[in-house]
Amino acid sequence: MRCKIISPTSLVFEGEVQRVELPSVQGRMVVLSHHAPLLAVLQGGKVVAGNQPFSITGGIARVKDDEILIMTDE
Repeated sequence: MRCKIISPTSLVFEGEVQRVELPSVQGRMVVLSHHAPLLAVLQGGKVVAGNQPFSITGGIARVKDDEILIMTDE
């Protein structure tokens, strides 16, 4: 699946991944390829895209058409 992590000032990450781990406000979640459409509010913590960890302070994640877009607060 295609993954993009965007901050207000830059494109932090873009690439193909098999899984993404997210710190949602409802608990830690994992998104795999071909996941159902989803919109999740994120809290501060660690996003892991493939094998690469990224720290975020919060944001929103959208999953649609085998793509995950993560828009972070900072």
